[in-house]
Amino acid sequence: MVQEVRENMARFANGELSAAALEECLVANLQVVLDSNDEGAIAVVNELDTLFVRLSEGLVTENDIFDTVTAMIRAAQTERRPLPTPSLVTTSTGSAMYPGDNATQAECLVLVA
Repeated sequence: MVQEVRENMARFANGELSAAALEECLVANLQVVLDSNDEGAIAVVNELDTLFVRLSEGLVTENDIFDTVTAMIRAAQTERRPLPTPSLVTTSTGSAMYPGDNATQAECLVLVA
């Protein structure tokens, strides 16, 4: 069910799903997500649930929900893709260096293993 909410968030961000359909999915899966003990998923559904309540009160727009969902997706993608640690650095003069050696970023080309 957590996966279904994530997939529907992506479909909403891609314009394949309406805000009303995303809300319906959220409501249908809310208790399962809360019972999952997945803190990240719980935080996401709580924030979305709050936004949909605020939408019904006229305090936010569907565009606000779209902006929040796309920001959540970007944040999740960033968290899952940490920057690789370089294993070898080559200076602009061709000398090999390893991480921790003294060189400025302007002098180096990073080669990732």
